[in-house]
Amino acid sequence: MKIAIDFDDTIADQTSVLLPLMNWKLGTEFKFEELEWDFFHKAPETEKAFWSIHDLYDSSYLRRAMPPVDAYAFPVVKELARKGHVVEIVTRNDKKGHDSIRAWLFMHGLDLPVRAIGRGGGDGKARLNYDLFIDDNPSLADVIRKHPTKRLVIFDRPWNRNVKTGRNVFRAKNWLDVREILVRLGV
Repeated sequence: MKIAIDFDDTIADQTSVLLPLMNWKLGTEFKFEELEWDFFHKAPETEKAFWSIHDLYDSSYLRRAMPPVDAYAFPVVKELARKGHVVEIVTRNDKKGHDSIRAWLFMHGLDLPVRAIGRGGGDGKARLNYDLFIDDNPSLADVIRKHPTKRLVIFDRPWNRNVKTGRNVFRAKNWLDVREILVRLGV
């Protein structure tokens, strides 16, 4: 099986680094539990701050400060690879972030291919040649539903809590849930 795992906020907790920096830079009080998908598009100054911080990830060692979203992420990913699945990181990060993402993964004991598809819309990700997606992007759910041979495990975040689960869309609160869902699916 070909499995695509998102990087930001699915395996790496980038919001724990991003949010304090945005709040500091903008003098705001954004709270994790109140975030909506693409919240930074709401005003030009939040969008500029968001992307300037993202650019810092790629031009400094800031990405190394990101903790994993869950201590069980790495054992679950390693188990999938050990079982013979093709496991890749597929991210909307710019290609210039490729090396620092690979370094972050290596720092956590993972040697996985990274496919950085750029900052465009996330819908195109669902059309890529993968059988299973593990991602936090709520817009993937509608696209995946139209592809009955594909599956999505939506990694629970405040911005995707309204995503309905169904025949090929599942919700995981943590990486042990991801593993349990995959076992039930026979992966």
